[in-house]
Amino acid sequence: MRTSTDVLKSTKREKLFYAIGNIGNCSWLLTSSFLSMYYTDSVYLSAAFMGTMMLVCRIFDGVSDLIMGTIVDKTRTRFGKARPWLLFLMLPLNICVFLMFRVPAGFSESGKNIYALITYFLVTVVLYTGINIAYQSLLPRFSLSVQDRNVTNVIRTAVDIIFTIIFSMVVPIIIEQNGGYSSQVGWSKVALIFCAVSVISYLICFLGIKEKIPVDEGPKAVENGKIREGLKVLLTSRYFYISAFTATTFAVVGGATGVNIYFARYILGNDALYSLMSVISFGPMMLALPFIPALFKKFGKRKTMAVGLLIAVIGGSLNFINPYSAPLYFATAFVRSFAAAPLTASLLTLPGDVVDYNHWKHGVRLEGLTTSANSIGTKIGTGLGSAILGWLLAYSGYNATLAAQPQGAQNAIIFCAVGLPVIVMAVAFVLILFWNMDDYQEQITAFMTEQQSKNAEE
Repeated sequence: MRTSTDVLKSTKREKLFYAIGNIGNCSWLLTSSFLSMYYTDSVYLSAAFMGTMMLVCRIFDGVSDLIMGTIVDKTRTRFGKARPWLLFLMLPLNICVFLMFRVPAGFSESGKNIYALITYFLVTVVLYTGINIAYQSLLPRFSLSVQDRNVTNVIRTAVDIIFTIIFSMVVPIIIEQNGGYSSQVGWSKVALIFCAVSVISYLICFLGIKEKIPVDEGPKAVENGKIREGLKVLLTSRYFYISAFTATTFAVVGGATGVNIYFARYILGNDALYSLMSVISFGPMMLALPFIPALFKKFGKRKTMAVGLLIAVIGGSLNFINPYSAPLYFATAFVRSFAAAPLTASLLTLPGDVVDYNHWKHGVRLEGLTTSANSIGTKIGTGLGSAILGWLLAYSGYNATLAAQPQGAQNAIIFCAVGLPVIVMAVAFVLILFWNMDDYQEQITAFMTEQQSKNAEE
């Protein structure tokens, strides 16, 4: 007989399949890591246009997040509310990503700009928004306790890190073996390979997970068509703001990830160091991840994240001693990665915690709206990070045809690669100090257990 405790937990298989589903984001990883380089060094788009385009699309993306969150909350299918959207959107998304990395060489500059704008808009504002909101909304629907979600997200993060390291090694090799960063051939092959991997990963996630919460439970505000009531619940919760703004600040670094290949080439002086940068940036997290669930359980999520972020700020700041030193960069990156692991492993769980809190406090369970509203911060932060990179490259004198960049361009690259992470960690540290959700976990867990026991009996 199934107990209430069993109902609250996800299976090992579900944890693994959810983590595999995150690999589906590899087509977006390709976009965030290399699209800037593709646009500037292969298509020769203006860096200023590129940065502005990315930020403007991200602002529209915030609106589409709310729309998609409402759609998820209103979805009623035999597969659940969030899960079916993985199946519906995985092919359209990856077809558009592939086309995004296929800017026609025969187009004029204006034609290339329009093509880039249309494909980037479709990918970011429409398709990736849809599948990402669905994926994140799925977590609090199959992993129903805070501790179980912490473990689930640690596994997801571990798989993500392993894949990201492999990705960072494979992509430069494929591109270099097919004409280099200025050649379209390498970009097309890379896009085709990782778009195929993305489709397979999302399909595995869809087939391997079952939503445990009935589709008719919780979101009474949305069911009654009163979207304002649902938003009011969110907008009166300080935890929502902490979660959203933390995601925003952290996403700024993600949006500027494209700077890494520039940093390896022009600051450290060796393209081959890009792969090692990724290994050092993510590898230490693997060392920390096994201990994070136990640390959360013993000290609480807030204290663990806050101490880690403080160490990351101090460690990252040391890189300013000599940003051109590869050994110093890798040493500080190791410390920063290890110390930031608790927050990195928690970002996707914060909206789920807010969902549970509002379900307990207000009787309204809004996975879609909460996830989408929180995702707005992520999208704006990513767009801002991409825009900062593009603008600084444009206005600092960056020239893709030069083997060595002027000092102004070097300073811009150093700021994006070194300064932004330190600033982001400092802001996140301040925000997390106000996250006292741990104080309510016993009441929330008891409430969720009671709710799931009723569902199991029915």
